[in-house]
Amino acid sequence: MLATMALMKPVLHPAQVILPAGMFILSLLMVSSVRYPNFKRVSYPKSVFVLVPLFAVAIFVLIRCHIVRTDWLAFGILGLYALYGVMRAVRYRLLTARRRSTPQMWRRDQRNKGHVRRGSAL
Repeated sequence: MLATMALMKPVLHPAQVILPAGMFILSLLMVSSVRYPNFKRVSYPKSVFVLVPLFAVAIFVLIRCHIVRTDWLAFGILGLYALYGVMRAVRYRLLTARRRSTPQMWRRDQRNKGHVRRGSAL
């Protein structure tokens, strides 16, 4: 991600501030406890075998027709991956804090989740 930021240096107007700040934030993420998925044990649905080639063709057309630049595309994908890990960690922390604050309500909600009373309309 830092390399794509360096490629985009002409676009980043205060590059003397943004690049060191980005390097600092990325270094904090590297040593933090934020976990990112590694996609080793992911079971893919059958629709992936159709969608991935279509997605690859769409990206090729976008790059070939000069609609999107490759450095912007790489930066966008890597940036979304970094934000996904941070948002996932924040959501996990909020959920664990809520579970600790109201353990009985949490257990009751989990027991009732997905259960429908008899005779009730759907």
